[in-house]
Amino acid sequence: MASTQSKGKGKSKEVAKPLPLGLQPYHVFYLAGLSVLVVVGTAYSVLYSTHVYNVSLSASVTQHPLRSALDSNPLSQAPLAESARLPATIFADRRNWINRIFIKRAWGWTGLAFAAQALTLRAAPSSPTSPSSAKGKEKERQSSSSNSGNNEEAMARAEATIYSPLSRSTFRFLVATLLWGFFAAWFFGPPLMTRVLQWSGAVCYPMLPPTASSSLADDGFLIKGSVHPMFCYSRLPLTPQSSPELFQSGHAALTSASSDGSLKARFHGGHDISGHTYILVLSALYLLEDLTPFLPHLVPVALHPYLLQIIPARSWSVLDPFRASASISPSQATVNLAVALSILALIGLWAWCLFCTALFFHTPQEKASGLLAGLAASLLIPKGG
Repeated sequence: MASTQSKGKGKSKEVAKPLPLGLQPYHVFYLAGLSVLVVVGTAYSVLYSTHVYNVSLSASVTQHPLRSALDSNPLSQAPLAESARLPATIFADRRNWINRIFIKRAWGWTGLAFAAQALTLRAAPSSPTSPSSAKGKEKERQSSSSNSGNNEEAMARAEATIYSPLSRSTFRFLVATLLWGFFAAWFFGPPLMTRVLQWSGAVCYPMLPPTASSSLADDGFLIKGSVHPMFCYSRLPLTPQSSPELFQSGHAALTSASSDGSLKARFHGGHDISGHTYILVLSALYLLEDLTPFLPHLVPVALHPYLLQIIPARSWSVLDPFRASASISPSQATVNLAVALSILALIGLWAWCLFCTALFFHTPQEKASGLLAGLAASLLIPKGG
């Protein structure tokens, strides 16, 4: 009896106090880590004005039509603030190849990472067990040690339910994709980020396409007069038929841009929630959630006692997917390792880009709202397994 009680006491010590919203210590660790990146980067940008150039580039025409230049000339290049200088680093240039190839397609890369782990780590017999009570898991493990055949049958049954590791991962990806879509693509019309922009006072202005001589290479020229917000969130080209008032001056640049469909509009002013901050936070936290069960097997065994304080044992995958065994071939173990390391590299890239966004883009308020929106969305993603 004494030994049983002592074991019971020992087990009770291992059980951590539950956190709100079903979070585990590793969730807090992930959330805090990404938040620190944004807070530190934002603080640095405020102290050394590393974000001023890009903020001026995006928002220097928000006072329209108060500028006399716009009142006297229907076509006017918006000047940058004298203090705004592009920092001497590629990461501050919105046209850099990392932004074009990766961040602009962030959810596509995240979806590719999901597919890779679903076909390898999640499909392997080392996937986490189906969710059940602690007693149920203990009975399953005891049963597996006494009768491997029955255990394999039980795992096969679990794979056919929503509680299987692959099913949970797929459902999690669908929820995360929905959250991304509502924020950045569509929410019963304009996406949430566009709705917030409009609600906070943004105005839709026509913009001529960028020219080689323009220092506002990504923003082109502002045209005097606003248009319906539909043209900003739909990105439909402006034509004499859709907006006849814009073409009353008969300016050649307008006619030329309209003829090839390059005359479009964009919002200026309002509160522009940092979309990069949102998508990078959501992507990183989603990938970490999917990869967490397999992370302990990438850490030396000597560090496992410390890792248990962050990632509970029930969250670990049953078998090591990176080591050849009776269930995993050497080639499969190598593929599993390559996939896990590739996803970790992608998470590292998202974290670095998040830090660069905090350093060089958006106002502090916009980065803060992007961070909060990303963290809130991540809390809605199903947890575990």
